[in-house]
Amino acid sequence: MVWRGANLVNTNTVNPNECIVEVSFQDSNNRNAKPFPFGIGGEVGALIQGINWERIAPELGNVDQWPASLRAAASLVLSSKIQALLLWGPEFRIIAYSEKSIAVFGDKHPSMLGDFYPEVFKEVWPVIQARICACKDKGETAYIEDRIYKLFRKGFLERCYFTVTTSPVLGESGIFDGVITWSFETTNKVVSINRTLFLKDLGTTLISSSSLSQFWNNLSSFLDENSKDELLFSVLYQPTPSGCLRKLSQDTKSTLLFDDTIDPTSTHANLMSTKISEAWIQMTPIEIIPTEAIAAYKNGTIVLLPIITSRSEKTALLVLGTNPEMAYDNSYAAFIDMIRHEVSMAYVNVKSLETARLEAKALMELDKVKTSFFMTMAHELRTPLTLIIGPVDDCLKDSNAKLAPQHQAALELVKKNSNRLLRLVNSLLDLGQLNAGCLKPQFRKVDIAKKTREFLAMFESVIEKAGLECIIDCNHIDADCYVDEEMWQKIVFNLLGNALKFTLNGFIRAVLRMSEDLKYFLLIIEDSGVGIPEVDHGKVFDQFHRVQYNGGRSFEGSGIGLALINDLVKLHHGSIDLTSTVGVGSTFTVKMPIGKDHLSETLLFEVKEPTGSIPKLGSTLPGYLEEANDLANLTPRAGLQGTFPNEDETVKLDKTVHDDFIFVVDDNSDMRNYLRQIVGRYWAVEVFENGVVALDAMLRIKPALVISDVSMPVMNGIELVKEIRKRPGISNVPVILVSGMGDKISGLESGADEFLEKPITSKELIIKIKHLLEQQAIRVNLEQNVMREKQISALALQRYQIMSRISPVAMFITNNVGEVIFANDKYAELFGYKTAAECVPQNAEGISSRLLMRESIFPEDQQRTKDMWTDSIINHKQIENFEVRLCLRSTKEVIWVQIKTSLDYDIEGNMFQIGCVTDITLNKLQDEQKLNQYKLEQEYQSKRADDAIQSKIESEKFIDMVCHELRNPLNGIQNSNTLMGELLDDVGSLLNGNQKASEILEQAKECFDAIEICSKHQQAIADDVLNISKLNMNMITISKSTPFLPKELLTKVLSTFKAEMKAKKTKLTIQIEESFSHHYSSAEFFGDPSRITQIIINLVANACKFTQKVQKRSIEVILGASSVTVESDTESETSHESSISSQAGSPKNIGSRKNSADDLLKSRIKESVFLTIAVKDTGIGMTPEQRALLFKQFQQASSRTYADYGGSGLGLFISKRLVDMMNGSVDVESVKGVGSTFKVSIPVKYSISRDKSDTLNGLRPPCSRRNSDFMELSPSPTPSRATDVRANTSEKISKKILVVDDNDINRMVLEKHLSKLGYASITAINGQQAYEAYIRSQEEILLILMDVEMPVLDGKEAAMKIREFERLAGCQQPVPIIAVTGNARTEQLDGAISAGMNAALLKPFSRDKLSELIGKWLKV
Repeated sequence: MVWRGANLVNTNTVNPNECIVEVSFQDSNNRNAKPFPFGIGGEVGALIQGINWERIAPELGNVDQWPASLRAAASLVLSSKIQALLLWGPEFRIIAYSEKSIAVFGDKHPSMLGDFYPEVFKEVWPVIQARICACKDKGETAYIEDRIYKLFRKGFLERCYFTVTTSPVLGESGIFDGVITWSFETTNKVVSINRTLFLKDLGTTLISSSSLSQFWNNLSSFLDENSKDELLFSVLYQPTPSGCLRKLSQDTKSTLLFDDTIDPTSTHANLMSTKISEAWIQMTPIEIIPTEAIAAYKNGTIVLLPIITSRSEKTALLVLGTNPEMAYDNSYAAFIDMIRHEVSMAYVNVKSLETARLEAKALMELDKVKTSFFMTMAHELRTPLTLIIGPVDDCLKDSNAKLAPQHQAALELVKKNSNRLLRLVNSLLDLGQLNAGCLKPQFRKVDIAKKTREFLAMFESVIEKAGLECIIDCNHIDADCYVDEEMWQKIVFNLLGNALKFTLNGFIRAVLRMSEDLKYFLLIIEDSGVGIPEVDHGKVFDQFHRVQYNGGRSFEGSGIGLALINDLVKLHHGSIDLTSTVGVGSTFTVKMPIGKDHLSETLLFEVKEPTGSIPKLGSTLPGYLEEANDLANLTPRAGLQGTFPNEDETVKLDKTVHDDFIFVVDDNSDMRNYLRQIVGRYWAVEVFENGVVALDAMLRIKPALVISDVSMPVMNGIELVKEIRKRPGISNVPVILVSGMGDKISGLESGADEFLEKPITSKELIIKIKHLLEQQAIRVNLEQNVMREKQISALALQRYQIMSRISPVAMFITNNVGEVIFANDKYAELFGYKTAAECVPQNAEGISSRLLMRESIFPEDQQRTKDMWTDSIINHKQIENFEVRLCLRSTKEVIWVQIKTSLDYDIEGNMFQIGCVTDITLNKLQDEQKLNQYKLEQEYQSKRADDAIQSKIESEKFIDMVCHELRNPLNGIQNSNTLMGELLDDVGSLLNGNQKASEILEQAKECFDAIEICSKHQQAIADDVLNISKLNMNMITISKSTPFLPKELLTKVLSTFKAEMKAKKTKLTIQIEESFSHHYSSAEFFGDPSRITQIIINLVANACKFTQKVQKRSIEVILGASSVTVESDTESETSHESSISSQAGSPKNIGSRKNSADDLLKSRIKESVFLTIAVKDTGIGMTPEQRALLFKQFQQASSRTYADYGGSGLGLFISKRLVDMMNGSVDVESVKGVGSTFKVSIPVKYSISRDKSDTLNGLRPPCSRRNSDFMELSPSPTPSRATDVRANTSEKISKKILVVDDNDINRMVLEKHLSKLGYASITAINGQQAYEAYIRSQEEILLILMDVEMPVLDGKEAAMKIREFERLAGCQQPVPIIAVTGNARTEQLDGAISAGMNAALLKPFSRDKLSELIGKWLKV
């Protein structure tokens, strides 16, 4: 649309393809024409009239000088009811805009009027310049819908959306001089749509989570990927078990703004952390407005949202940064709240689904266990059943056997019920095989109509025998049908048997036909039985589920039949449906597919039957028919049945017989007949099949006793007992309940006198009956005696009143409503009355006040006294030693009294209480004194316990400090000495035969050896101090399941003494006894190798010390074993290895390997043996007096021992304690001047390895086997040096090992060792520097060696930060971190592993150990 003038006329002077509107003034050349009334433009029109246009726009002049086309366009814009803007001239001067545009332009109005558009709207001009210029220069119109613009109109750059159309305006010269833009702001619409879609996608993403962990990951990912328009950033915090908030994820824009971990209970220097803690504690959202935001619009507000479920469960805290280009108004706040609501609801749903999945999984596991149990039991029952059925059947078939009729009947009963039990066992086996997937069908092509008709015909006579109409309608199925015949037989027989069982009258209809779509054949079994309640329709095919019917021929059943046929139908790829109405009947529809395309080829058997052959029936047929015949004989009765006499006949019955008439109630006919037979030998018996019939008979004739089954239709045994107890005439009839379901408690609670569990014996039943009848007779005699006792009670009451009056104790009697009917004089005296008669009220109004003595009861005790008395009266409870305070009326003195009552009943059964009141004031005072003394003692003991705990904590800290401070310098000494020895070797290679220098070098090497021996001695002392501290505080535990090889362990331990043996010129040998080499050379032992190592070191060190000054210096270590019988120790193993590096094992699958190793150990450990290690020396020996001091703490043989040989007196003490903890023993033999022998015997378990693969990977000590039984560890001619194991030459030089230690010497030692091993290294002096170095050089760092105790940031904190960085960065191969520490306590080492470190290297260490540990983790 093009504008040209004022009057709207059509013209053809322009391009006919455009819609052009020409506007012109008819008197445009008349300068005297009346100015156009811009007043119709309202506020903007008035502003236009007031502007000096000649000054600001000389090219236009004043308004009255404007060309007609400009005046017409301005008039049109000003009168517009929508947003409109007129731009004029080549520089797009703003001439006019509509009133609707004022709100859109915001702060730019009114100063923008007359100014150039590109300058006023600098922020949007680059976006629209091309379109505006094309419109003015070429006349191109445009329409843009929901376009985003960023306007600076409210003090900040605001995100807006507009629908815009532009139209050119023709000037007087016939060219386009201006542009009009028409627009609608659609910000609210677009933002609303975007937010709705955001919430929808958020809900869809979260609800699809399969677990809560995935839920939080999905939430974090969604906010990161979909928040660019609505949110500036998002941060998610989750609570940890310690109560802190841990940052789960964050937007990269907020890295420096939020702490990784926040403790809500602490104070924080970071304002944001303080606000987050406040929001978390108060459980309310908090809004934080940035200082750079416009206060009126709160743009860029940060919202802290605690995620709280409907159950007030705090699950997380979400930090959302709103878009600073949008005002944070009510709609924005509502959107943020909807995010919180959506997350909360989705969390509840996902948690519910996860809980449901776990419960379903548990139920499935339980079902598997239950099925397995029933299969096992069914299998185990078949053997005894075979041995029952076989002999019984042989006896019945033996024509030569002359059985008495009663014995014949008994054997037939045994056979019948054994077969019934066998059917149940077979059903359980079938069901178990189905559940286990072991029952495989054999599908054959059959004439399904013929087969089904034959099966139905076998039941037809049985159904008719039961008085029911049998309707069979088997249509010919003109299709190939493949079924397993035996399974199909079970399906048909089960459905017919079920229909017969629960159909009392009417019909049973069986129909076989094709489905309407001709893809299936249908078997429909319909009956007019009792029907199935709708609530059970979904459970009727569940295993072991039984519907609680109100009728039927029998209540018996296992709940297996329908579940079994449902599974059999599914094996045929079919289905079974149920429709049923209570009181109308049930219809079961089996739907089977035709053809064989749906069947596996392996299950098809193309074997055709001969024409006219009789089908081979399964083993289930005789059982089903026999059970059906039994059901057909069960016709429920409406009243009495059998020989029970009517009312007229009762008079003629022999009284001696019918006084003990017994009723037997059971729905099983065999059980009824059996009970009638054994009970009828002694008493008259009548039998009934359910509780209703029996109760009807009892209301007419009262029996002496009732024997009833629990599980019966119509009315079960428990319901029968309850009905008997409610009816006065028969409420005292004894009842014996019989059940096979084990519900004894509910039976006795219902009022039964006895409860017998099946199977029962005739002897037991007869004894119970006689016992109950005797009790009933005694009960009758007691009722007769009650009347006599009433008379005696009245006389006794008179005597009691006389006795109580002369008693020095306050006594009273109350009736059954709490009235005091008697009180003695002492009672009146105690409560301040002149006579006892004043204590007895004359009306009910005064009863409670006189009884409770409210005027005498201490005010604070009145309510509990009233409650006690009311409870005693209502619940017939006697009062036992109730203590209460009294205010004596005469002296106002407060005393303590004790009330005690005893219940009794008069001849009418009314309760009364006989009580006494005793003054216990003196006892109370004594008890109070004892209580105060006890409290003081408790406070003292509590203080002592607290002091002990604090002392232990301080001791642990002291041990940690001592370990650290001793091991750190020792590490520097030993490792520096090692490096110095290597330097000496290097110097020796450069001497070139200089004799003098060689002598000096040898002296230096002797000094080197002396330093090495002294440092090891110092390390041993430090270890002894640590161990004795641990022993004294019970901090050492013993492992009993760690595998080791004694011979290799001994060899490795003694090899460490080579240098010392050389220095002291001592011969050290190992002797393997035949007791070990002959029987246990291939065995693997299980115990605590670290503690055994410690014992060996102490004993050998002791022998070396006391052998150094004798002429013949020899030490022999003897390894042996002796068999022993040790009970299996099933206690849990809680010991820790002395080195975390060996404890950590492989960094992959550590937990699973430990579990599998434990299981393998349990399966392999077979025998126990005493492992013996003897250390024999040729030293100075000991006297008997000196041997007595051997194993005492800080004790030595004599006062000269320390001066001559040194030592701390701890080594042997620690060894003895460790041996005792392992249930072992230490024997000592010594002769003064000859030598000593220390023999240690330790019980361990072992197993003989048959295969190398049987060894537990990762658990055996890293030592190799040796075949010889005698080894001499002779000192080598040259001192041992640390092995120089170079790194793989293929390793790139750019790869480095990061060394972190605040001790300059230890850091230097590590650098030099790594250099010797061929590794480059970089260093840091604390954890913070290490973390920053790793961030900078992550790709270059192969491994980190880090001290634990450091300033600024310790090793554990640094490890946690590195692991968190790797997790956020998605690192697939985390860098190995090895702790290098002097803290040897197990808790300290466990803490390092928990912080994220992989292993630990204890100071002081050797280069070999360092190389071994580095190589192990770099291989991984």
